[in-house]
Amino acid sequence: GAKKFFVNAIEPGSAASKFTTLEVGDVLIMAGSVYICGLDFEDLMCIIRAQTLFYQNLTLTFIKPFATDSPPF
Repeated sequence: GAKKFFVNAIEPGSAASKFTTLEVGDVLIMAGSVYICGLDFEDLMCIIRAQTLFYQNLTLTFIKPFATDSPPF
């Protein structure tokens, strides 16, 4: 299947910890306006770096995993 990026930890005090609906196991699907499902990690990081050059705040979009998704942890 397509590569997926799962939340594997949420650090206390981090920006992510302020979102009460974000949970370990959620799936990252967009970085800014770019749909990232299926990309390699290196490509994802390039997109995030490029977008943060143009936008002070980068919106990351997550979804709850489907029952068929299995986080690698």
